[in-house]
Amino acid sequence: GDESAPMGRAAELYRQEYTHTVLIPGSKGERWAGSMQANWNNYFAGTDEGTAWAGRRAWKQRLVEEFGIDKSDIKYSHPPFNTKLDAEALLRHARSHNMRSLAIVAHPHQIERAWLSMVATMRDTKTWFNVHAIVPETTNWNEIVPGSQGQNPKPRIEDIDPEMKRVLAYAPKDVATVVEGLKYLQERDRGDFDH
Repeated sequence: GDESAPMGRAAELYRQEYTHTVLIPGSKGERWAGSMQANWNNYFAGTDEGTAWAGRRAWKQRLVEEFGIDKSDIKYSHPPFNTKLDAEALLRHARSHNMRSLAIVAHPHQIERAWLSMVATMRDTKTWFNVHAIVPETTNWNEIVPGSQGQNPKPRIEDIDPEMKRVLAYAPKDVATVVEGLKYLQERDRGDFDH
């Protein structure tokens, strides 16, 4: 689907100097292949590039050309193949660069799973950051977009229910429960994770 809205929001945060780095998933847009070995085989062979999403090169090009982000400020995380691995890669990057705060930018119907995946990953690694969930100012709910793993295109509004079901199905292992998320917010806003 059109990722202009989340990219635009990330660019806005960058221009306002809330961040000096835009981190994007390091994969080439491969579709989840069912096993980690199959995913890595596809990644290195490049045979599945751009099938689940446009991929890192296309996103970097758009961020530079359309949104004016300096290419040296765009970094790639370790290639993730699902939301949980994406959260793990983001936290590894944050730790290795001594970051204290992170902002996740996604469409409204995807932000809950992305953010609760971060909370679960922080919980599991006992590594805490100030993580903020950011959504675009507007979302075209009737736009036809690919579904999970780039399959089954449909109006974005029809993906809300499946996203909510994923959150419930993946909790408490891959995503935190809503109760854990609310507890995290209280602790974050109290300053418990300020380093």
